[in-house]
Amino acid sequence: MLIILFLKGYFDMIMLERKLKILPTDVLLVAFSAVFFIGLLTFAAPCGAKADGTYMSCHYLGVSVAAVAATATFISVVHLVFADNGVKIGLSIADFALCVLACLLAFALMDSCGMSNMRCNAVTKPFVLVMSVVTAISSAVDFCYRLFVGGGNKK
Repeated sequence: MLIILFLKGYFDMIMLERKLKILPTDVLLVAFSAVFFIGLLTFAAPCGAKADGTYMSCHYLGVSVAAVAATATFISVVHLVFADNGVKIGLSIADFALCVLACLLAFALMDSCGMSNMRCNAVTKPFVLVMSVVTAISSAVDFCYRLFVGGGNKK
């Protein structure tokens, strides 16, 4: 309990020193990344286990893309918390790179089921494509705004 109170006081002190510059793109990055991650675990999950309890290759595709989406969600939350423009620019670049990695995993680097009507090809891969592109566009817009309009490292 004492540690929690100390951390809360430390966080309050940091927030008094600097004002958070939260833009709509910050909130959109968190929202898109969270939908990406939660969707891969729920409604856009790949094929389940076979009757004998083993998994097809698309299961591992889903796990790896979900790990990338979880990392993107974490980076988006950190992006929301930091006030420095330079840090936010770097985190936007990292988020963009993770979206590209998610697309590469789904479409080039890992195998999925052979039949086009399987869940992984009909639901998961299109979902990964759409959410990766939407999140990457949001990251790129945030990057461009902060770099060109926001004034770089000016506070």
